[in-house]
Amino acid sequence: MVKRLCLCLVLLGACSALCGAAPGRDLDRLVDKAIRVSAKAVERTVGEVNDTLRYPTYATRDELKWRTSSAKNWVSGFWPGCLWYAYALSGDDRFRGWAQSWTAGIGKLKNYPDHDLGFRFMCSFGNGVRFAPEVCEGAYTPLILTAAGTLAQLYHPDGMANWDFQSEIACVDASASAVACSAVYELAGSLPQGRERNYYFSQADRMLAKLCRFDYFCGNRSGCLLKHSVRYYHKKDTPGENPNIDEPCVFADYYFLEAMWRYKDR
Repeated sequence: MVKRLCLCLVLLGACSALCGAAPGRDLDRLVDKAIRVSAKAVERTVGEVNDTLRYPTYATRDELKWRTSSAKNWVSGFWPGCLWYAYALSGDDRFRGWAQSWTAGIGKLKNYPDHDLGFRFMCSFGNGVRFAPEVCEGAYTPLILTAAGTLAQLYHPDGMANWDFQSEIACVDASASAVACSAVYELAGSLPQGRERNYYFSQADRMLAKLCRFDYFCGNRSGCLLKHSVRYYHKKDTPGENPNIDEPCVFADYYFLEAMWRYKDR
């Protein structure tokens, strides 16, 4: 959590171009509409993938069709996480059932020595405990703890390598913006009542208002939610030449849904 809150402060400056003017009084209406559109897109993805052992990863910018992978892919937990947030935002029990089905396929990796276990297990099993504790807590908690133990064995006492958030490419990254937006909501919610708390909530609101603009959405025929993300980047890469730049990716959708949930839950 500490890493993520530090990250949000870095990205808050990086995403200033996305923030624009302060949102008006209609942010509630805008978010409610975005939630309805998102729920329909998530439901379309369920039908498109139609295999609870396959997990959406990214989509090409032209076709807007998901590519899928096995649970071993580092982003696998984001898809059941999207389903859990769709359930939390809509109250539709179908999303809970789908979330449970795709979450189950990740459990076998609890002893897999990989540094991305947190993404896999907390986005899936962790959100199950959060949003359906009466159904999931007893079965999910032991798996989460086992995965946490596996992850702890990978700890290196020399610290962590730096991550370069500076980019020379002229491309809006909706995934980074969604991460920052959700993290700033989390930061604001952890602060006592006062000017600083209000400031961070207002900045998160600005970012969410921009993300809810429908020129960022993939449209009503796609199961993807947001366009314009950067999935993978090398300094030699340029937009239009690398398919990893300016395309939908599942973790952008996850953090966008999480940001809307944090907005509604504050």
